[in-house]
Amino acid sequence: MIETMFSIPLIHYQCDRWLYKRNKILDLIPHDEMKQGNETVISNYQGANDQCARLQEILRDEITQFNDQLQCDAQIVRAWYESADHSMFHPPHTHGHGGWSAVLYVDYNPEHHTPTIFISPFNHFVTGHQLQYHPECCEGDLVLFPSFLLHYTMPNTSNVRRTVCSFNLTVDMDNVPLSWSVHKLPTQPPQPA
Repeated sequence: MIETMFSIPLIHYQCDRWLYKRNKILDLIPHDEMKQGNETVISNYQGANDQCARLQEILRDEITQFNDQLQCDAQIVRAWYESADHSMFHPPHTHGHGGWSAVLYVDYNPEHHTPTIFISPFNHFVTGHQLQYHPECCEGDLVLFPSFLLHYTMPNTSNVRRTVCSFNLTVDMDNVPLSWSVHKLPTQPPQPA
């Protein structure tokens, strides 16, 4: 008998009332904060966090569905926007050790763009080959995944900008990964009382 020891969930929704939500989300993008930093995409990652409540409200239907399926009370704790022009890509990375992360495809055309690619934390058990998953996505799709999962995007080979909204969710507000915190940690160790 063969049993599956481990599996990794990925949750994929098509947003209800997408055109309405798309306009609301596009209005939230802080174009003056979008910069190309250490990564090969244009993003407001360093300054993003003030829009979590508004984004949570816009995506209330989808987050409610997520909460119902996982029996939790997920809260968006960090959110940002990312655009990729010709030749731009996002190299392999994770979003930390705990919680969930999401990619919302805001400006996305499968004729010109490729979706986020996920890399398995373990290789194929017979061949040893790296396992990857490429979800089929279209504009208005919301893909949620465990934050520890390595993922990346391929270079944009078109002249059509690809824009996504990404965010991290916690399913337990008492266990938010420190890397998601908007507060700086003290630089000095605590002093004995």
